[in-house]
Amino acid sequence: FDNGSIYATKLNAIWQEKLITPNYDVPYYTNAFRDGDIIFITGGVGGIALSLAKEISSHYKVIFILASRSLLDDIDKMKTAQYSVKINELLEIIKNNGSTVELMHLDVSDKNQVDN
Repeated sequence: FDNGSIYATKLNAIWQEKLITPNYDVPYYTNAFRDGDIIFITGGVGGIALSLAKEISSHYKVIFILASRSLLDDIDKMKTAQYSVKINELLEIIKNNGSTVELMHLDVSDKNQVDN
């Protein structure tokens, strides 16, 4: 085994590390989305969810269902005005990109809410 390779044992077998040079002529991935898709995102009015929706909407005209424990009215009361303005700005950008946004008041950790 002394040829410079790295070996490991796992599940009663010997595994050898092997580096593979990627073929850049073949697409790394296929498009996960198409225009008209319906995309359900939890954490709907949080920064990561809205940033994700914004990025997707810059490429595809889709329908977003953003599920959030908090409604926009609750956020206006709980968070700073600046945070609330940023959320509304992101929602407008997504809509101006040609996508539709539906907000859903839903706590996905609550089985009763998910079942209903």
